[in-house]
Amino acid sequence: MKTDAIPSRPYSRIKSEPSVTTIIGELNKPGLDWGASKEAALYAVYSQDEWQQMEQPDAVDRIRRHFKGVWDGRAAMGSIVHAVNDAWIAGQSPNVEALVKEVPSFEKQIDEKVTEANRYVDGLERFWNDWSPTEFRSEEVVRTPGQYIGTRDLFGRLRGGTTLLDIKTTAQQDAKKGIYGPEWSLQLAAYNNAREIVTYKRDDKGKVVVDTVTDNERAEFTRIVHLRGDGNYVLFDVDAGPDQFDAFLGLLHLHLWRKNCVSPRPLNPTPNREET
Repeated sequence: MKTDAIPSRPYSRIKSEPSVTTIIGELNKPGLDWGASKEAALYAVYSQDEWQQMEQPDAVDRIRRHFKGVWDGRAAMGSIVHAVNDAWIAGQSPNVEALVKEVPSFEKQIDEKVTEANRYVDGLERFWNDWSPTEFRSEEVVRTPGQYIGTRDLFGRLRGGTTLLDIKTTAQQDAKKGIYGPEWSLQLAAYNNAREIVTYKRDDKGKVVVDTVTDNERAEFTRIVHLRGDGNYVLFDVDAGPDQFDAFLGLLHLHLWRKNCVSPRPLNPTPNREET
């Protein structure tokens, strides 16, 4: 079924530079490994009825892969919150329940997920009421040609200064957890130092193509709106200056090197001429 709508992250539909999130993925995140193993262990202990009747290889695979569904569900919840924010900017009143119902993995937990989503939305609403953002634009694609590309959440004015904002949701309720300072700094530095803003359209054949390219404007402030799903929020100032951008470019070079690295080649010993 064809649609005229431009998909989220349209650059993923065409050959383009590596995305900012892919590049930052080069960083080692031991906390995520621990979190994945914890989710697998919880599922193995508390949801035995879902895998006990399986053949052992299938049961092992189900438990091993369970955390991926958890991660996907959290990403979907973040997407719902972003969709609500985009709707507010457009002057619309979003239907949270309808957004939840669009996520296939939430099908058996609609009421629970609607309640969860509304707690994140409550925190986001408090941020808007407290800080009164103005002139904000959302979901803009920024890039430095030949280097990287990405989608920044928000750009506008906050208390008089131009501000680059990113919205983060976390399931962590401990205030000391769920904060990823290095990753946030690298991400915002990449967005703020990108050279261009790119828009997309569909051509006569329905393919996604670049439409317009304009110069990017650097924000005076780079910040994170952090939502824990408890109805509140924390606004973080994030360092995203020259040092952080240099570090991001270092990760970019590492990413490109790993992508193009030649595989090692085994060498056979040269036969001894006297033995041949």
